[in-house]
Amino acid sequence: MKLRNLVFILACILVLASCSKKTEEAAGVNTLGTAGYQYFKDTEMWKNIFNHTQAFVVPKNLTPTSIMIPHHDIAIGNQNSFYKALSPLVKPSVVVIISPDHFERGKNIITMPQNTVFSSPEGDHVLDKEIIKKISEDKELSSYVSLQDDLWFEEHGIFSHTPFIKHYFPDARVVPVVLKMLSKDDEFEKYKALGKVLAKILPEDSLVIASVDCSHYQIPSVTAFHDYVIVDTLMRMENPRYAEIDSPESITALLSYNKALGAVNPVLLHQSSTYDFIPQEFVESTSHLYISFYKDSSDLKDSLNTFYDDVKNTKQRAKKINNEKRAQTLFFAGSGKTGAGIRKTWEWDRYNTSKDPAENLLKPLAGKEARFLYGFDALIFDPMPGTVYERTLHGTKLTVKTISQDDYDSFYKEETKPYAGPILKIKQMPEVKVLEVVLTGSKTIAPRDQIKELLKNFDVIVFRDDEGKKDAMLYCNKSNLEEIEEVNLGICHGQAAIKGNVAFINFDGEDINLCTLPYQSDDGIIPAIHQFIPDDENAAPVVELAPGDREN
Repeated sequence: MKLRNLVFILACILVLASCSKKTEEAAGVNTLGTAGYQYFKDTEMWKNIFNHTQAFVVPKNLTPTSIMIPHHDIAIGNQNSFYKALSPLVKPSVVVIISPDHFERGKNIITMPQNTVFSSPEGDHVLDKEIIKKISEDKELSSYVSLQDDLWFEEHGIFSHTPFIKHYFPDARVVPVVLKMLSKDDEFEKYKALGKVLAKILPEDSLVIASVDCSHYQIPSVTAFHDYVIVDTLMRMENPRYAEIDSPESITALLSYNKALGAVNPVLLHQSSTYDFIPQEFVESTSHLYISFYKDSSDLKDSLNTFYDDVKNTKQRAKKINNEKRAQTLFFAGSGKTGAGIRKTWEWDRYNTSKDPAENLLKPLAGKEARFLYGFDALIFDPMPGTVYERTLHGTKLTVKTISQDDYDSFYKEETKPYAGPILKIKQMPEVKVLEVVLTGSKTIAPRDQIKELLKNFDVIVFRDDEGKKDAMLYCNKSNLEEIEEVNLGICHGQAAIKGNVAFINFDGEDINLCTLPYQSDDGIIPAIHQFIPDDENAAPVVELAPGDREN
């Protein structure tokens, strides 16, 4: 093994494998108002990091307006690869770093330093106090800003980047900003305002960095499906409010800044997760995205075409998004009344004060910080017969129709009736259609030939029993559209022992990605499902990793 590879592996092993709270020693903190950094004062380690990781392939001749990059310390080598690739293209006079306030020490929703010294292996940073002053005195923001020097010493969302900024942009002044986590809807409006203010007051050559990690506390197969949603959201510059990332607040400010400046061309340069560094199928995973945002230019199209050709010869997981293809990632549960119906997200009942029966019933399944159920475009549990749920997201219309078994025969005849109207060549919005059939009494699931016929008009069909006495069954087409996938969803809420599977389905154009996770419970309530490393890993069922979560 080459020395540089060994050094890099050792660096990855030594860092903490999650965004947990750093001790003062790990953070390099002293008591003199100076914020340290990872591997504090270990100049040899930093020389190895700077010198022994290759630069990413990035679009040539394009200068990004802003970037999204993780602060998860296990990814320190990839962080350097990103900064190294940007350094020939970006010469910022000011770098703004926006991060979540991980330890919730800010006295307001937006916090910046006054006199804190941010150190690095190659010298201290210079704060841009004029920019900080303008933000704190802005008419719309002033009541929402606090200037503090007491929270930066453990804030890895900021200090994980300061060595790279000093090394690659040595003359840049810095503006560290942390934003309140778990913000309310009205507070998100202030983060949008922050982005617009930055667009007005920053010099044209500035670089804004969103220091944000993605999916947390999941095994890699679940992380992969949460990442489908995150990528679909961010690459279309949609509202990140319900994306399973650690700071939708920071991304809201970043997207607002980009839109104000016309930097509406995001490019996903790379994505990874803990699995890439610790390749265990039940490792507790955090995922990472590396995205640059560009303004329109005469070089844009040619540079991007060249980039996508060049990146094929690397291990980077760049992804080109086709906004005209359908994009949806859905969660399905089995039989039984939960009262959850269909939901677009799942709130974290942090203080156990929820009066929502479904939230209280399914708290184990929701998992740590409710993130297991937080990362999908829609959660489909037990909608009532007669329900028609419609929503458009990622340029794709989702329609879920729920009918009773009594209505099934007439519904089937109508849906499979040959079309006799004129053929109109009208470009329609991409669509995902789901049919839910609620079983009643002694009635059973429809014959397979009928299901096959209905799958010509629907992408997913679920037969379930609200009483929780019969297993729910899910049917969908495989990606080749010629075979049918069948999943026994089982029972998620019953009277005694239950078992079944939850199913995740991602629609990416005509590609269909399916993942199932099995469970069983003795108390009639669906439990937490593989959200942490099992006590006996050999006894755990093997879960096939979803596409894109293994290293190429």
